[in-house]
Amino acid sequence: MRHARIATLSDSDWQPTASGQAQLYLSRVPAGKLGALKMDYDFKGGGGFVVVRQNCARTLPAEYGLQFRLRGSGSINDLEIKLVDASGLNVWRRVIKRLESPRRWRRFNIASEELEFGWGPAGGERMSELGAVEFAVVAGEGGAGSLFIADVRIEDQTPPTPRISASSARPGFGAAQMLGGGWKPGAGDERPWVSIDAHGPRRIGGLIIDWLGQA
Repeated sequence: MRHARIATLSDSDWQPTASGQAQLYLSRVPAGKLGALKMDYDFKGGGGFVVVRQNCARTLPAEYGLQFRLRGSGSINDLEIKLVDASGLNVWRRVIKRLESPRRWRRFNIASEELEFGWGPAGGERMSELGAVEFAVVAGEGGAGSLFIADVRIEDQTPPTPRISASSARPGFGAAQMLGGGWKPGAGDERPWVSIDAHGPRRIGGLIIDWLGQA
């Protein structure tokens, strides 16, 4: 299933922040046809975090995904991926605990339902207007290391309407109405069946089927 791209983030428009004694240096390096952001960090024997942030004002669909490629080296620390809404007050995030930075490029795809509400007055309601994207390295073992981030993009992952077909149907209870008002097979259909084609893999919260005998 192909997804429409909403935005591709530049590899050069990131702003750094570091807490306490931690240090962070940013640079741009080649990475195939696209460039990559390089984060060189050093926690100087302490804790804290280092963050890169890029403003990215976009309207978000009901379902979306954040994709990026990553590689690096250094100690084992936590990686936090955060989406900040247009107000700058509400944050949704995905925390990858004890990340062992892959030596070779690895692609990540974080779906919107995998983002948990972090904090803010929105109280967990779905984000509709994106304001910024952040990547944070939070000290676990601490130490020093390098992280490369490339090909950061946001995609519309709203699934298409399923295509539904059936062996037969009674008037007013066709297959197309199965997900709403209900479907009933024809009176003479001795082997009724229904087929639901989602056009490709998709995440669902659950599926309830009430299969009743013909009336």
